[in-house]
Amino acid sequence: MGALMTHNFSEHDDLVRHATAGDEAALAALFTIYRERLKRMVRLRLDRRLSGHVDASDVLRRPISDVHNRFASGRE
Repeated sequence: MGALMTHNFSEHDDLVRHATAGDEAALAALFTIYRERLKRMVRLRLDRRLSGHVDASDVLRRPISDVHNRFASGRE
């Protein structure tokens, strides 16, 4: 929720709309807004035995790439 507190909802909606339309800069901005929150979520759920070997950024790399590819191809 902290990420949204620094941005108003209309700006957020505009970013989503532009990203959905294929605007890579808007998609990158959304990732920037949510990246730290997502990393915290991964760290909380990552098995402690793996946390020394796997970084939260590594876990997020594939889903972020998948979302980027889906938005780029016009699918939500």
